[in-house]
Amino acid sequence: MSANWSADVIADVEQWGAEEGCPAAGWVDLGVAEPREDGLLALARRDRNVDVCDPCLAGEKGPDREQRHPIEELRDEDGLLVLRPPPDLPEHDRHVWVRRAPALDGLLDGLRAAGPAPLAQALVERRLAGPPTSGAEADGLAGAQVEALRACLSPGLRAVWAPPGSGSTDVLTRAIEALLGEGKRVLLVAPSDTAVDEAMDTLVRRMAPEAGVAVRVGDESEELAADASREVDEQRAVVAAELAEIAVIDAEIERLRAELGDYDTVTYRAAAARLDAERDLDELRPRLQEAEAAADRARRAVVDAATELREAVDAQAALGPLREALENERLAIEGLAALEQRQRALRDGRVALDEEARSGGWRERRQHRRQVEAADAELRRFTSVVAEGRRRWLDVQLRARAAIGEHSWAEVDAADRRAAAAERAVSGADEAYRRARELLIGLRRAVEEAEAWGPPTEDDRQLVARKLVSRQARLRELTAWRDASGARRQALDNRERELAERAQALRADAEAEIVGQARVVVTSLARSRVHPALAEADFDVVLVDGAGAAMLAEVLLVLCRATAAAVLFGDSEQTGFATCFSHLGIESAADAEAHEGCVVLQEVGIPEQRHDSPRSPAPDRS
Repeated sequence: MSANWSADVIADVEQWGAEEGCPAAGWVDLGVAEPREDGLLALARRDRNVDVCDPCLAGEKGPDREQRHPIEELRDEDGLLVLRPPPDLPEHDRHVWVRRAPALDGLLDGLRAAGPAPLAQALVERRLAGPPTSGAEADGLAGAQVEALRACLSPGLRAVWAPPGSGSTDVLTRAIEALLGEGKRVLLVAPSDTAVDEAMDTLVRRMAPEAGVAVRVGDESEELAADASREVDEQRAVVAAELAEIAVIDAEIERLRAELGDYDTVTYRAAAARLDAERDLDELRPRLQEAEAAADRARRAVVDAATELREAVDAQAALGPLREALENERLAIEGLAALEQRQRALRDGRVALDEEARSGGWRERRQHRRQVEAADAELRRFTSVVAEGRRRWLDVQLRARAAIGEHSWAEVDAADRRAAAAERAVSGADEAYRRARELLIGLRRAVEEAEAWGPPTEDDRQLVARKLVSRQARLRELTAWRDASGARRQALDNRERELAERAQALRADAEAEIVGQARVVVTSLARSRVHPALAEADFDVVLVDGAGAAMLAEVLLVLCRATAAAVLFGDSEQTGFATCFSHLGIESAADAEAHEGCVVLQEVGIPEQRHDSPRSPAPDRS
C-alpha cells in the first residue's frame, strides 16, 4: 500500500499552520524558572504550540550570546515545566531556552516520513472495522466494557466512545494485560503527562510487570538510560562548574575597581595589625589569667597524685606477708585435693579389676592376675607415700591460716587496685600539667607580641573599615585569572557542548534500546511524534486514550506505528480543529452507536441502553 494517504493530511496541516501563524525556528525564551523547596526549578509553560526541544538554561541574551547550562532533568506536569538545574547555577542564568520547533513542524516531519500505514489509511477513509472478533471475557468487566476489551484484542481499526468516568482506564489496563498474554507489543498513548502517569500507575498496580516490560517514554525511560551517559555527565558537570566560576569574574572585577581607591599598603597593613592586636588582647588577657590558674591547679594535682601513689605503694608492700600466706593456702588446698584424687583413682581401678569377668582361657586369666598384682603394688606404694605428702601440705595450710587470721584476698585486691589507680592518676596529672604549661607559655608569647604593636588610632579604624587590602588582593587574583581565561573559556565552552552532545547521543541510544525491548510502551501524544526512540518503532497494537481531544493528524501519525490493530478511546470535544471522532462523523453517543466499529461506554452509574436492532451502517460523510 502506498503512502499517498498522507498527502491531503499534510496539505491540511500546512494550511492550518499558515492560518494560525506558527513562528519560525530559533531559540525561544520560555521565561525565568523559579526555585522550589525541593531544589528544582519550575516554570509555567505559556506557548503550547512550541515543543520543548534541546532545552537549556542561560541568561536573558540567550545561549548563542551567553553561557549555556545543561538541564539535568525536565518534565511537563500539565503545563508546568519542572526541571533539575546543574550545580552552582548563577541566579541570572535561570532563563529557560528551547529551540523553536513548532508542534506542526514535528508533526509534518513525521507525516512526510510516514510509509505505508494500513490503519492510518483506514482512518483517513473512515473505515472502522466491524464488531470485535475476539470472544475474550474478563472478571470485573461487563457489558460494553467487555466489548471495548474485545475491540482491543481484535485486528483492525476501532473506536471506543468513552466519556470521563466510564472506566476506560480499567478497560485499557485489562486489554494491555491480555495483549501481553498473547505475546503482543503495545503502545499506549495518552493526551498529557498526567494522564500518562495515571495510566502507568494503574498498569503497574494491576500487573506488577518485571523490569523493562513496561516503560514510560519520558522521565522513566530517560532515568533508565541515564546510566549510559553517567561518566560523560560527570565530566560535563566539572566543565560546567568551571564555566560558571569564570562567568562571574568580570562583574566582580568591575565592582572591586569601583570600590578601591589609592592607598598606602604599608600604612594600611600596620593599622590593620594594631586593630588585630587590640582584638587579640581583649581575648588573650582573660585566657592568660585562666591558664595561669589552671597551671597552678595542675601542679598541685601532680603533688597530690604523687603523695597518694607513695601511700598506696606502702600499703601494698605492707600486705606482702598476707599475700604470700594466702597464696600458700591456695597451693595447699590444691595439693591435698590432687593427692586425694590420685588415691581415689587407684582404688577405683583396683575395684574395677575385681569386677571384671574371669571367663576365657588360661592366657586371659594369667593376664588378669598380673594386672591385679600390678594394681595392688601401685596402690600400696602410693598409700605409703601419700601420708607424708598430706602431712606436708597440712603443715603448709596450718602455717598459712595462722598468718592469715581474719584477713582475706579482698584486702590484697583492694590494695592492688588502689596502687594501680594511683599510678594512672600520676600519669594523668603529669600529662595535664604538661599541657597546661604549654598553653600558658604560648599565651604569654602571644600577649607579648600583641602588646608590641601599640594601641590603634581612630584613623586606623577608619582605614581598616574599608577592607582595601583584601579587596586589592582579590582584584589582582581575579584579574590574573581573567587574563588567562580567554582561551580557556572558549575551550571549556566547546568542551561542554561536545560533552552535552555525546551524553545526549549515549542516552538516546540507550533509551531507544530500552524502548525497543519493552513489551508495553506508554507515552503522551506530543512526545510520541517527536521522541527519537519512537521514530522507527512498530507495535502490534496501538491504543490512543483521549483521542477526541487530539488533532486528527496527530492520531494518524500515531497509527503509523500500529501493524495489526488500533483502538481510539475518547469522546467529542470542542477543539477548533478536526479530530478522529469528528472526521468519522461521531459527535455524540448516538452517532457512536451507529458505527459497527465503535463501542459505547456509559458513565459509571448510568445504566447501559440496550439496542436489539442491528446497528445502521455509518453515514457516508465523504
